[in-house]
Amino acid sequence: MIKIFKGRNAICLILGLIVFKGFLKGEIVDRIVSVVNGEVITLLDVKVVQRFSLFTEEGNEPSEDTYQESLEYLINLKIVMTMVAEKVVVSNEEVDSLFQKITMEIGLEEMEKRMFELGLDEEALKLYLREKIFYEKIISQRFSGGIRIALSELEDYYREKYIPQRKELDLEVLPLVDVLDEVEALIRKDKISKLKAEWLAILRKQADIMVNK
Repeated sequence: MIKIFKGRNAICLILGLIVFKGFLKGEIVDRIVSVVNGEVITLLDVKVVQRFSLFTEEGNEPSEDTYQESLEYLINLKIVMTMVAEKVVVSNEEVDSLFQKITMEIGLEEMEKRMFELGLDEEALKLYLREKIFYEKIISQRFSGGIRIALSELEDYYREKYIPQRKELDLEVLPLVDVLDEVEALIRKDKISKLKAEWLAILRKQADIMVNK
């Protein structure tokens, strides 16, 4: 259940909380933008996820509205963290690896610049990375196994999606037998994405979600 709240009411005593953080150019206001099952999401949280593209999945392109996509990601993450009983372990090595991966992708100078602008040190950013890994492990653990793909699905995907995409990019169209693993992985990814969306939609109906507009 999602509640949109505006103006002055009882919940705004909590959601109207204002925290000031000093930045290089003036001051930026941090505020609570959502509460999910009692877990707070602040504007800073959304900005961190947005600036480091933590809301994106491997191989997916972000939408134009990265703020809203970041907020939706955080709402889903809080739902999973508060409502799912599966136990997963996130090691320091996994967190360090993701930190290094992001650093290599955007460059050390840009990494340090973004962290400074958001008022984060390395350890603070790694808390967000740990939650991202936790969330993705829960999804993988729940949906990666038991997905069966029929030969007809491989053939249909190859004909209807793979070939047109390759031609659009002016790339060589390889025979299905040569790209069987690639096509199967793409189909599996699509199925997991659909199952995840359906599962999260069910959890959202059961969750107590408040969004500050």
